[in-house]
Amino acid sequence: MGRTSEKTYRELDPIEIPDAVPELGVRPGDRGVIEHIYDSGRMVSVEVPRPDGTSVGFVDIDVSGSEPRVVAYSKLTV
Repeated sequence: MGRTSEKTYRELDPIEIPDAVPELGVRPGDRGVIEHIYDSGRMVSVEVPRPDGTSVGFVDIDVSGSEPRVVAYSKLTV
């Protein structure tokens, strides 16, 4: 049986990043924007913005469990 109350995620929605990712300068609770939803809605790829609006990188968040968690990240280089 699945969870009784599942959150619906949509591309371009804002989302809180649940875990720290020091390599990207991300702290728990920082916000990003969902860029892609995959694995039948169990994973989201989130763009992490800098204060000037450019991207620092992406984090993949597993949203299938009771608590979302960061499972991977990629840093953009200039």
